[in-house]
Amino acid sequence: MALKMVDPALDVGLTARDPEKLVAFYRDFLGFPLTDERHFPSRGAHTWTFAVGVGHIKLAGFDKVPEAVNPRGGNTSATGIRYMAIYVEDVRGAVVGVEEAGGRVQMPPTSFGDSLVAFIEDPEGNTIELLQRNAS
Repeated sequence: MALKMVDPALDVGLTARDPEKLVAFYRDFLGFPLTDERHFPSRGAHTWTFAVGVGHIKLAGFDKVPEAVNPRGGNTSATGIRYMAIYVEDVRGAVVGVEEAGGRVQMPPTSFGDSLVAFIEDPEGNTIELLQRNAS
């Protein structure tokens, strides 16, 4: 049976070791609007939700920091969800300042056909693919 989606959005959840750094990166560097913030004292959790197009990125921080760390290196470093893709107006401009914001450029802007693509990491190693269609 195929799913019958009732909303075009896909929400992505990220667990953070250092939520303050990730909140600053997604809010201040990437410019995603913070749309919700909640505290769950009984679960030792705090969440931040950012609007990304019609979807959301939800960051979760916990009083007890998870022991395992996200392996860096994008889609060749481990299995599972290894990157998010975001279509942007200007890939070259989008990577400017990523290191100062605590992230890292994995692959600088590179042409693929009529598209321009770059891969960056947030401060905790989550990979984000930035795509610009019809780039010259």
